[in-house]
Amino acid sequence: MTNQIKSSVILLLFYSVLFAIPIVTVGYSIHGPELALLAALGVVILVLLGPIPFFFASSIVSQSELIVIAVLGVIILLAWIRAVVRGAGHYMPYISVSSWALMGAWFCVALYFAHAAAH
Repeated sequence: MTNQIKSSVILLLFYSVLFAIPIVTVGYSIHGPELALLAALGVVILVLLGPIPFFFASSIVSQSELIVIAVLGVIILLAWIRAVVRGAGHYMPYISVSSWALMGAWFCVALYFAHAAAH
């Protein structure tokens, strides 16, 4: 069970770095290296948190979208827990971990467009 958790965390970290690359390059060209590194740290944290940040930034999504995000987040989390509890010999929960990371990346992109629209 711990190998699957380690594999999930490594995969999430890989996705967070992968999703941070385009945001950091745009941030570097516009704001400079300090804010680009801060954006990279923010993307890594937000991808690890998955859909949770949506509930703290209600101006980005509507109430109906929050309901859909909450339902999908719970389904993804339960699928990951079920895959981890199955024990050794079963697949590593690629789909649920990838979905969790994509929801975090979705938040980063929504935040990026909200920031771009404000300027």
